[in-house]
Amino acid sequence: MAVKGYWTRAVAIPEAGRPPISYDWYREFLNYMLDNEMYVVFGKLVAFGEVLVGIGLLVGVLTGVAAFFGALMNWNFMLAGTASTNPMLGVIAIGVIIAWKTAGWWGLDRIILPYTGVPWERGKLLGGERLSLEGDEHQTKGRYLEEWIRMAIAAGVTIYALAYLESAPQIIVIAFGILMAASTGLGIFFATKAKVVA
Repeated sequence: MAVKGYWTRAVAIPEAGRPPISYDWYREFLNYMLDNEMYVVFGKLVAFGEVLVGIGLLVGVLTGVAAFFGALMNWNFMLAGTASTNPMLGVIAIGVIIAWKTAGWWGLDRIILPYTGVPWERGKLLGGERLSLEGDEHQTKGRYLEEWIRMAIAAGVTIYALAYLESAPQIIVIAFGILMAASTGLGIFFATKAKVVA
């Protein structure tokens, strides 16, 4: 199995040079899992987990939860000595966790969260009231327009950075996109405040 081979290479201590795993406690953890043949279960768990995280992030379903488990997988890959794109993906996942509420603008969380609720408040399906993602503040046409523009710019600059930039510029532009998306979800920095929509 691929997971068995990956763990076996990760726990190996070479005669010269540094081992892939820097922390002994993590090496012992992987050795324990290898000795108990847990790679069979974890192979399926990783495969299904990556698919579910990907679907959750693509369609915006339980976005914060999906990003958390994506970050958890990245953290484990990095502990096992695989850097590759994992540090960048980990930073993006943390940004998505912070900006989870913005998934309600374009994703299915706009439909689901009012019924399921959020960690600090139950939704209608769990015995609470149907939540409003809009909050108590009145919405204006200008505010709605600005929020959509802000989200479009955030998505555009992030996609541009992933496709065309490298190194520090890529990180800076992605951070800008995440900050812009997060500010939309928090409902701050709105330049347009006009008449309240009836």
